Amino acid sequence: MFSKEDFTQESATRLTVIIMKQMGKPPLSSFWDLPQSQKNKFNRLMNEYIALLPEEWKDKMESDFNAIVNEDILNEDFDPSKVYVKDYNTEKQLILSPDQEAWIKEETEAGRPPKF
Repeated sequence: MFSKEDFTQESATRLTVIIMKQMGKPPLSSFWDLPQSQKNKFNRLMNEYIALLPEEWKDKMESDFNAIVNEDILNEDFDPSKVYVKDYNTEKQLILSPDQEAWIKEETEAGRPPKF
């Protein structure tokens, strides 16, 4: 039986592809780009799908996922430029204006490195 511990990145990705297909959306659509009403529908359909999974849920989910990938994604109409790619870069980056960069450079060169 599918449990909370089974909701890994891999299973979440497979579920998203499966449910997007059920909703009539491109299978590689992003959940986060859906309007709230569609997110609610997605969550309802996902819960219904999970509830109907058999004891050997991994096999069923993998089979459903593979069928969608082979039939709806990796076909002659596949356009990789239209595929959502999640940005996993979690490193924070300080973005400065040219004036801020110049000020930091001046302060550093003068021996007064700025403190943030």
